[in-house]
Amino acid sequence: MSFVTGKGHSRRAIKLQPIVQALGEARKAALPAFHVLSGADNTGCFAGHAKPLCWKAFLNVDEDVVEEMARLATAPTPSDKTMKAIEKFVCKLYVPNTSYSTVKDLRWWLFRKKQAQSERLPPTQSALREAVLHAHCTGAGARKETTKAHMA
Repeated sequence: MSFVTGKGHSRRAIKLQPIVQALGEARKAALPAFHVLSGADNTGCFAGHAKPLCWKAFLNVDEDVVEEMARLATAPTPSDKTMKAIEKFVCKLYVPNTSYSTVKDLRWWLFRKKQAQSERLPPTQSALREAVLHAHCTGAGARKETTKAHMA
């Protein structure tokens, strides 16, 4: 299977199988959550952090975070463990080598140390929770549609 990108003479096909194999099972399972959280057609994204930066953070985040991201939209609501893991992902997105695991602490550190402007700060915990709930609902809807398509 290939993904065709570009236009005109710049068109090229990218083989997906080697990429999927390199990702591993956990990251492959977490791709839908990553896509929705990092900004899709119908969701917002993290200010100043486009897909390439989000992708880099996703590839470098701990396996426990990836496993929890894969659980998004598989239960009626996201668990506290899943919420904390996604919060840790967001911290790594904004400051890759940080030891902070809460956006509250990271926001304060960024503001205090770097005098970051508010639009450059990570979302608040409340805003992140709403984004995760939206991603959860979007993912659950997509899972239902995929299931219907496979049953038809």
